[in-house]
Amino acid sequence: MSADYDPEAPPIVVVVQGSRQSGKSTLIRSLVKHYTNYRLGEIKGSVTVRTSRKQRVTFFECPSNVGAMIDLGKIADLALVLIDASVGFEMETFEFLTIMQTHGFPSVMGVLTHLDHYKESKQLKKTKKRMKKRFWKEVYEGAKLFYLSGTRYEMYWKNEIRNLARYISVIKVKQLEWKSRNPYILVDRYDISPTVKENDKTLVSFYGYVRGAPYNQNSKSYITGLGDYTMNGISLLADPCPTLAMEKLEKEEAKKKRRTLNQKEKILYAPMTNLDFASIDHSNGYITIPDKYVFYTDMPGVEKRDGGEAQKIMKELQEPSRTLDQQFESADPEILPGLTVDPKAAKEEEEMKDEEIKVPDIGADDIPETFAEAITKAIYNETEDDINAEDTSRFVESKLLSQEEYVKLAKKKFITGVDPLKDEEKDKVSEEEEESGSDSMGDEKEKKWVQLEQPEARKEEVDAKVKEFLDPSLGIYTKGKYLKLDTMIENKYLSQFLPQFPVLVCGFHQQEGNLGYLRTRVKKHRWYPKVLKTFDPLIISIGWRRLQTIFSYIVEDPNERRRVIKYTPKFDFCQGICYGPLFPQHTAFLGIQTLSEDAAHFRIAATGDVLEVAQHFPVMKKLKLIGEPMKVFKNTAFVKGMFNSKTEVAKYIGAAVRTVSGIRGQIKKPVNEGPEGTFRATFEDKLQMSDLVFCRTWYQIKLPQLYNPITSYGRQRLMRTTAELREDLRLEPEEKKDSEYKEVVREKKLFAPLVVPKSIMTNLPFKAKEKVKEMESQEIHKKETKNLLKSLSLPSEKPLKILLSEKEKKMYAMVQRLNTLKNIKVNCNIYRVEKEARGEKSKREGRDRKEGEERTRKETPKTPLTQKVHT
Repeated sequence: MSADYDPEAPPIVVVVQGSRQSGKSTLIRSLVKHYTNYRLGEIKGSVTVRTSRKQRVTFFECPSNVGAMIDLGKIADLALVLIDASVGFEMETFEFLTIMQTHGFPSVMGVLTHLDHYKESKQLKKTKKRMKKRFWKEVYEGAKLFYLSGTRYEMYWKNEIRNLARYISVIKVKQLEWKSRNPYILVDRYDISPTVKENDKTLVSFYGYVRGAPYNQNSKSYITGLGDYTMNGISLLADPCPTLAMEKLEKEEAKKKRRTLNQKEKILYAPMTNLDFASIDHSNGYITIPDKYVFYTDMPGVEKRDGGEAQKIMKELQEPSRTLDQQFESADPEILPGLTVDPKAAKEEEEMKDEEIKVPDIGADDIPETFAEAITKAIYNETEDDINAEDTSRFVESKLLSQEEYVKLAKKKFITGVDPLKDEEKDKVSEEEEESGSDSMGDEKEKKWVQLEQPEARKEEVDAKVKEFLDPSLGIYTKGKYLKLDTMIENKYLSQFLPQFPVLVCGFHQQEGNLGYLRTRVKKHRWYPKVLKTFDPLIISIGWRRLQTIFSYIVEDPNERRRVIKYTPKFDFCQGICYGPLFPQHTAFLGIQTLSEDAAHFRIAATGDVLEVAQHFPVMKKLKLIGEPMKVFKNTAFVKGMFNSKTEVAKYIGAAVRTVSGIRGQIKKPVNEGPEGTFRATFEDKLQMSDLVFCRTWYQIKLPQLYNPITSYGRQRLMRTTAELREDLRLEPEEKKDSEYKEVVREKKLFAPLVVPKSIMTNLPFKAKEKVKEMESQEIHKKETKNLLKSLSLPSEKPLKILLSEKEKKMYAMVQRLNTLKNIKVNCNIYRVEKEARGEKSKREGRDRKEGEERTRKETPKTPLTQKVHT
């Protein structure tokens, strides 16, 4: 048992979240069976159980609806995140963790289910290790992860549930800032009174514990999924699932030292779930009976069946012999055995009521015994003091005051919070102490000094004084109180109420009732597949509310100018301005674009927080004025097409202009030449006639105002994006001629080859000289082959046969055959050319040899001997 136990604290809210078919209902049934030994059927709404002598827990099953996930993520004290081990982490799990990280991260425990899917222990061990590592990465390192190996008789194993229940009992609830500052009530059940109607509205009563801050009945309340409402009446009821009294605990601990609960002390409170028994509170009684046992009305043509005693009484009331008025007129009605009402006395009392009677100021001891007191004595057989001491819910023992004393008490409490009657008693005590002497004063000072030294005693004093203001008689209810809240709700919403979805009655500050602009810091979520566009509608969850608004995304420049950007950055923060209720600074929010449960992608689009609130923010948008040179003379140019008149030019004299190539300039004055609006400008350098001149300007835009509260019941019209409208209506986007990309046709410029004079070439070193390299026949062949393959859209390198289709394989084989033929032909040509070259070379050598012989013969002189021999 913890030392900081608060007996007035409400039950801990445990939200059981997981994907479909992950075992959420089975887990709640197993925990309820462990705590109360009762088997639940279909679970609807909240289930509250007494887990120990000092603790209560409220379980709520979280559906896959985004709105329900957001509401439960805000109020959860402990989140049990169920992960199906046979499937792995699903998108709903990551969305729920993101919601809790945005609105305040409570205590989180993971539960791994469907582990019986794995038959091999080695595979099971690897799966546990992988799941734990991923869960730690999303939550924090060291987060607790439980393993539920399987089910038996549609329940998880007792030992595993016992370990999980032990951790739930010792959990420390985090005091989150938003929840501790704002009151809220998780509705356990609601009653619709069809007889009380007014202007298409019906009276609905909500029941639940006050959580967070004290609840003020004089302020407006926000009901999630419905809107802002004023409560017609608030009643304080007895706790349907109370903790055991501290005095009783101390006595039992001193005697038995027992920590567990008896079977009688185990309490289960699930008003929206069919428990097959009666539940009674101070305002209503409820009896749940299965339909097969209900025979209240005898239908014509159906065999009459007798039920129990209650059904017999109902049948007698349906067919009475005499009405109740006739029964009362004929005889004196008997209220209790031996106690009757005299009709003459009743008439005298009615006549006395019509007359004006002045009641004098009397004390509590002078009150005569009334008829109500006589009834109580007859019922309880006790005195008034005994009744007031034990049954405090029926009688309140109080001192009657005069009107002057009551006014004095109210004024004093409103101004200082101090009871004036107690002040008078203190004054009397102080006078007696002054008479007794200074010794008693010294002792009192020592006591006060001891109290100042002890901070715990001082804290108790402060808490006691604060509790004087938190009085239900003043309309302020502290946390832990069980309330009944009555309000009028539109008839169109009543048929849409479902107990599976949470209903929160939340108190809010007065400034939330005012509308204005919120400047926020926004970042697109890294898992959202699209970027967010300016002026697109976005559904945001901020505070307790869910609303649709339009965001304008901006960037703040160093000169504090806020300029609009078209899209959000992909991985960085930007600022956004939207219209809605005013929230304090640093209030976190998240944005979604669709509420559909069938979305195939991550639904959380953006997250952020509030930076500033105001009724107006100046936001600028960039505007480029474009012109073109008409005449150019050195650094001066006449520019046309940027303005339409001389008046417009006069407004921009001295403004900076710039060309596309980066040459800066300045507007000087309008000129009379050219079309209207032509002006003279000077630049840093000479312009070309093909340059474009532009002037960068800014203008203020009007921010859109859209505040559309999201209702979870009934049909609601939401604003859609342009892309969604085009998709639903099957429309093609508009074609704007100015926005189309135009094909730019440029003439190819042929530049003359670089020619180096021979005189310079001869003086250059060898490395710098021009070298002509002739391509060999093999390189030419490779180049031709690559060109052929490219023309057939085939890879130039040899591909893997695995990556080719049958058609590509046939094409590649054909290309190989053609290349083979070409290689043979090329080789033949090369051989023929070489052969011809060799033949021509031999012929040329023979010819040269003959010519040489003839030349030598002619050059040698003829001798006589030779002549003789010749002759």
